[in-house]
Amino acid sequence: MSTILYLVTELDACDATDEGLVDAIISAFKAALDMLPAQKQAGAFTTDELEWLAKKSYNLAQRLQDSETTEQTLSLLEVSIKFTTLHQEQVNPTNPPLNTTYLLCQFLKATKHISLARQIVDPTKKKTHYTAAHESSIAFQANLTDHLQWPYNPEATPSPTSNLPQNAIPAPNTTPDSDSNTLWLPKYRTMLALDLEASIHLNSDENTTTSSSSNWTHITNLINLSSPILTPQLTAIYLDILLRASTATPLPNIVQAIKLLLRTIHTSPSPDLTQSTTTFHTTLPRYLHVLYQLALDASQPELAESVLDQVLVLVRDWKMTEFPEGEVQWMASVAFNRAVDFYLAGEDGECRRWAGKAIALADLLLLVVDGEDGGGALGRLLRARYGKLMVEGGLEGPGSMGN
Repeated sequence: MSTILYLVTELDACDATDEGLVDAIISAFKAALDMLPAQKQAGAFTTDELEWLAKKSYNLAQRLQDSETTEQTLSLLEVSIKFTTLHQEQVNPTNPPLNTTYLLCQFLKATKHISLARQIVDPTKKKTHYTAAHESSIAFQANLTDHLQWPYNPEATPSPTSNLPQNAIPAPNTTPDSDSNTLWLPKYRTMLALDLEASIHLNSDENTTTSSSSNWTHITNLINLSSPILTPQLTAIYLDILLRASTATPLPNIVQAIKLLLRTIHTSPSPDLTQSTTTFHTTLPRYLHVLYQLALDASQPELAESVLDQVLVLVRDWKMTEFPEGEVQWMASVAFNRAVDFYLAGEDGECRRWAGKAIALADLLLLVVDGEDGGGALGRLLRARYGKLMVEGGLEGPGSMGN
């Protein structure tokens, strides 16, 4: 213990981080952990010593987090997690709740591994970092109960089914600790987003032999867990993660996850979401635009049709009248062109269905706020062209609507 204290004191006195000194401190920390068998380690130190060792190793890791000494940072976090666990076992051997240092370690560890995974090209190393980030997120969520209380009505908060430990869902509390929520709620949102990114990568085509929807159980659980704490910013991050994953993940899984996210948004009790909808209403149509185009480019018309159905639900049924007029016009025009493609291919049933959706989308312009098509001009035009298609047997060409 005296050796560790001396080395840490020396490092604290340095103007810059001394890598050799850090290595010596890590070695001393590990030697302290290895000095007794695992079942007797906790008794080798006093409670105060274990707490000091846990905090010092975490503080040093935090000090190094922006440096290039990645291995040192991760080693210090592992050491701190071990000391924290030993400390809590000594404090309460039968039911050791893990303290804030443990949560902070898992948070920093997850962010560090995600950062490394994004930088690395090698698929094996990338998978290793994403796996570590996922495991840290699970550990963080499973031990958050004592540190986070919802500022929401628990009766209005849905209870999503999850394969995470039960205490991964923070329990409602009638006397919320605002200071605790200020610290942990943003971190909880961040961890859910990091876990979503890691889990999608781990369930991508590159890392799984099957594309079964069962592989996405944890991903759908993460979206459900987010319901009480959604914000416009978090939904935008989720949508960005899902769309970026479309290059390596089966598109049907992406579409289903986005549809689940939209349903979750619609039923979410989060005051942050209901009180600040401008950003959400501005960004969501852009993501749906990209998803629609991806489905068409991938020659998966059934998925593109699913996106059209979602837009119809958003504007017509959920009264999202802020949906940009230009996006509705574009989707309706592209959908009608696709109906023409089906007609020319002799697929009359597909043609009728797509033309019907295109006209239904055009009619939504009557509902859109501040739209210039209040008289339904596009709807009338598409109906006229569809009638001509049916009666005269064709249009000038499938590109006539400006696809």
